[in-house]
Amino acid sequence: WIHHYDVSLDSSFTQTFVVAAAEESNTTMLSIGGNVSASNSSASATVALLGELPHLATVRKQGLQQKQARYDIAFVPITTLPSQVKIAGPGFERHLPWSEVAGSVISLPESLRKADSISLEVILTDYELSVPQPCHWAGASTGIFTAFCKEHACNEHCCKAICGHRPSCLAASLGPSGCFEARHAAEALQAMRGGHVPPVNERQWLRRKVGGKVCRLAGAEDCVEATAGEDHTLRFAKLQPDWLERHAELKLSLALAKGSQQLPSNSEALQLKLGPPDILDVLVNLTGITHDGTIRHFQAASVVEGQNIVVTLMRYPPYELAELHLYLVILFPDPDYTAGWASSTASLANVSEISFQRCEESRLFKHRYHVCQAGEHGWRTTTAKISLDPWGPTETIVLFDVHSRANSGTREHEHNDGVGSRRAVQVRLDQVTSVGVWSAVEGFDLRCHNGGGVSLPFWGFL
Repeated sequence: WIHHYDVSLDSSFTQTFVVAAAEESNTTMLSIGGNVSASNSSASATVALLGELPHLATVRKQGLQQKQARYDIAFVPITTLPSQVKIAGPGFERHLPWSEVAGSVISLPESLRKADSISLEVILTDYELSVPQPCHWAGASTGIFTAFCKEHACNEHCCKAICGHRPSCLAASLGPSGCFEARHAAEALQAMRGGHVPPVNERQWLRRKVGGKVCRLAGAEDCVEATAGEDHTLRFAKLQPDWLERHAELKLSLALAKGSQQLPSNSEALQLKLGPPDILDVLVNLTGITHDGTIRHFQAASVVEGQNIVVTLMRYPPYELAELHLYLVILFPDPDYTAGWASSTASLANVSEISFQRCEESRLFKHRYHVCQAGEHGWRTTTAKISLDPWGPTETIVLFDVHSRANSGTREHEHNDGVGSRRAVQVRLDQVTSVGVWSAVEGFDLRCHNGGGVSLPFWGFL
């Protein structure tokens, strides 16, 4: 006999009804979910489909010989999810996995005029919660798979917030001591960024009507609605973003139509920017090597001033150091962009060689960027290694470029790496103009270097 059953139900349902029947002549007890029925021949119960997964119903039947049979029913949620987005305008296209929209600011070419309209295509995919894979698994196919990640003291809101940070996560649900996540495989993410759309027979098996709308911030009267066609895609044409300076935002939302009922499903803000992206944050690590080869770490802070970066070094003992290195990673809110250091004096460091404190302080960085141990799905960055003179670090100014990974042409846009995209990293000291002051307050007899490189005696003072 089969004792375990799976029943697929639309995730929009909030409850279901279970009925069990048995031969009364050979049954002494019948129960559903621990509630014993007054009748030995039938039992019924309502099962809630909200809250923590899995949603289960257990039917127990006891026979004449006091033997008890157990039947477990698992209600598996199925739904339709947006899987990728295409943004198009005069002379350009951008392709993005839907999972990368949350928290991103998508750059559009500077040639796009504010009076120009754009179009959006939202590609849909049907999804059924499957047997979960480990959280660190990157996926082995182009489809959507289920992963389970242990998260202590996490609720539904927490699961959805973590999912919103992961570039691979489409949707999340609360489970026992963790979260179930619907994810793209790493291979699929790369293919979608290049514009690949899986065939409709690989994305659709639920026969139902799906609609959606795109709204400007001005209000609901500025919304454009669409219904998915046979290719399981929503198309929105002639959209006019509300540009504020060089930024705009569109609100995308989906609704599953079942008869006359409209059930809200997914919604997300699509943030846009004309031209190269602004810098989101800068990770810094200041590491020194003493004369006896000991590695020491010191405090440093970064701030973005205009289009440039200023790194402030906190107090360190220059007389103890033979080498001083500043490791720096520039984070952008657009997955298509990274910093280029080819034309600078900086070298590139292996991401495994260094760690950054900011990664532990930000859940977004920890789950989104590869440098912060986000795994194979994480956005790739470059780690620059800038060698500083321990006695004159402020004399170093390093230039970097803002690179687009996309190829130039009509399919994707690319910003030129010319003067307009070249930016600088400048080093400053915290509250002093010279590291000699940090040496002086120690009160030791030291030796320092003057501008000509000749060693001179230096007496510390208080």
